[in-house]
Amino acid sequence: MSLKETYFGNLENVKKMDPGAVVSGFMREMDNPECKTEMLRIGEIAMTKEVYLVCFEGAGNCHRFLLVDMIKGLMLNDACRRVNKLVTERPDVVKANYDSIAKALRVEA
Repeated sequence: MSLKETYFGNLENVKKMDPGAVVSGFMREMDNPECKTEMLRIGEIAMTKEVYLVCFEGAGNCHRFLLVDMIKGLMLNDACRRVNKLVTERPDVVKANYDSIAKALRVEA
């Protein structure tokens, strides 16, 4: 038994060579509440400070690039969730802000 690595394009060959192998994907492993909470925490910090994700690879394909994209996606989803919640719970605040923006842009709301 051993711990091995491969890339997505080689996955079919791995499955053919070793049908009983367990395949664990980075994206799937990161898709859990604890990881998402931590990614959102990192994203929140990045709103006020520079945050660097560090690994040993200097260049090329590295999971830190995937992680940056995942954090940005979670931040965007969280922002949309908050806006939707505000629209549902406080439509008066949303309407007032919309009217202010429309007035500043000189368009009819």
